[in-house]
Amino acid sequence: MPADLIPGKSFIEVQFPVSKISMESYKERKSQQFQTLTQLGKWWGPKPLILARAAILGLIFPATTNPTKDREIFLKLLTMDEEGLKRRKKVNIPLKEIASHLSQKEFEEFFDVSSTNRLRLRLGLPRNKRELLQDIVFNRMNYKQKISYCVRPEEIEGLSEDTWEEINKHLGTHAKSFQDLVKELGLRQYGSIPKVGDCFCGRGNIPFEAARLGCDAYASDINPVASLIAWAAFNVIGGKGDVISKLSKFHQRVYDIVDKQIAEWGIERSEEGWRSYAFLYCNETQCPECKWKIPLLSSFAIAERMQFVGIELIPNIEGKKFDICVKSIENKDEIEVARKNGTIKESLIYCPNPSCPAHSAPLSLDVIRQEGEGGLRLWDIDDIIPRPNDIFQERLYCIRWRETKFDNNGNEEIKWHFRSPTEYDLKNEERVLNLLYERISRWKQLGLIPTSKIEFGEKTGELIRTRGWTHWIHLFTPRQLLYHGLINDIARDLAADNEQKVSQLLGIGKCINFNSKLCHWNPSVDLPLDVFYNQALNPMYIYGERGIELLSQAWLLSLKSSPISTNYLIKSEDARINQEKCTFWITDPPYADAINCRVPQLMSILLTEFLSAR
Repeated sequence: MPADLIPGKSFIEVQFPVSKISMESYKERKSQQFQTLTQLGKWWGPKPLILARAAILGLIFPATTNPTKDREIFLKLLTMDEEGLKRRKKVNIPLKEIASHLSQKEFEEFFDVSSTNRLRLRLGLPRNKRELLQDIVFNRMNYKQKISYCVRPEEIEGLSEDTWEEINKHLGTHAKSFQDLVKELGLRQYGSIPKVGDCFCGRGNIPFEAARLGCDAYASDINPVASLIAWAAFNVIGGKGDVISKLSKFHQRVYDIVDKQIAEWGIERSEEGWRSYAFLYCNETQCPECKWKIPLLSSFAIAERMQFVGIELIPNIEGKKFDICVKSIENKDEIEVARKNGTIKESLIYCPNPSCPAHSAPLSLDVIRQEGEGGLRLWDIDDIIPRPNDIFQERLYCIRWRETKFDNNGNEEIKWHFRSPTEYDLKNEERVLNLLYERISRWKQLGLIPTSKIEFGEKTGELIRTRGWTHWIHLFTPRQLLYHGLINDIARDLAADNEQKVSQLLGIGKCINFNSKLCHWNPSVDLPLDVFYNQALNPMYIYGERGIELLSQAWLLSLKSSPISTNYLIKSEDARINQEKCTFWITDPPYADAINCRVPQLMSILLTEFLSAR
């Protein structure tokens, strides 16, 4: 044992590399869907795993009378030292960035100085010279620049033997892994393996990282969905054996059956045989001034990623409405006009009828909601679509299609189309509604689609006030309910163990996050995005719906295993009644508007229903 330990002091009580850990935490946050636990489901405010790792190791790591050496060894444990950064570097530095770090002499040594058009390395430059050039420039970068070319600390396989030898020499240990080190230091300081607790665990990032490092872990949260996700973190991502492989096959099998059924129904096929990929809806209301029907469109732009697609409103005098013509636009001026045009801007409605007073003097949405007998109607639980006299109607005005062809060599060619719905497509919409009506009673009884009432609260009141929606089922189109119910029904029959049942719940949770009337359409990516892009439940006047192929991105699993071998306990309980004894408590209580929101949010309520139905 080292003779220079400071009795009773851990590293984190003396110093902490805040700057480096902050940069690593930011990098992990920016990786979004590539984070270890993100695929299990959306959760607000989870602490970065690298922050949890640093805090836990900082608590267990003993402080010595040599703080400089302590910091050096601590950074080695986190692979934030120079050697660790080099091991983590997986991306080559671009030539432009390399050139900016070289002297003129070095530039002439490595680059083709005769090239005037673009940067180019000297012809015949050996591979070892190219690697040397990467090393030279990487070493000259600051920490923030370096980690932009590195994977995260958790993405590399452990530490090198030389690094462990140096760590053990400083700490007087014999470890060859984090688990060995945690056990040895824990027994030395506390007489047992440290136990880390978090009574506001959320998705479980803190206890999960503690368990990965070799600590025993306790996790609890009053929200049952949080506890469910945390359970999955430990038992699926942290599970032993081939649990992830089995669950991936389970999800794929469910998807294949659902996809086959939808294909047999023919509700995703055009007359030409194209496959629908996404659907674009808008609300529509009657102008109180001229009595024309107004499609509520915040923009006339539909797609911008591969081609610019916009819309044109064509007056239909006989029907006192506007036909929506979807068309490709190439003229730059017309593109800008399409982006800026709209019939609704900042809660004001501009009637597209040039002869209407509301064309130049916009109407407030509050005025619209008060129109008719009694104003905005509150929906009944059995309402799936608006009634004919409702103030706000729902209109399908564009479908994104995928056309698949094969060339003479059998190679697949895909062509994308954006098109206004035809009469054939609208009949498919009617068929979707009828298919749903045939199944909805049974699905409600089984808890496969939501039936709960929306309780008025801080985050839910807007749904009731602005749309008249009274139950969570009202947040979904008939096609969305049909697809979600079908997925749940098939999965319910196939799920054979707790892991599959939990993955079903989390999978459908991801589906409803990416497939509801609250999913805003984003023209820059040509797709509907998720509900919880912020912490509100935002009713949309333009919203997107996913075809089953696009919905598979939410349903199918893409998880990386991180086996856990320590003891752990996950509970769903109030933090105030906790009786668990832990070596350390590392927690992050709710904050800001999370405290004001007394009613669980959309996914929480729906998944709680599904869970209770089990």
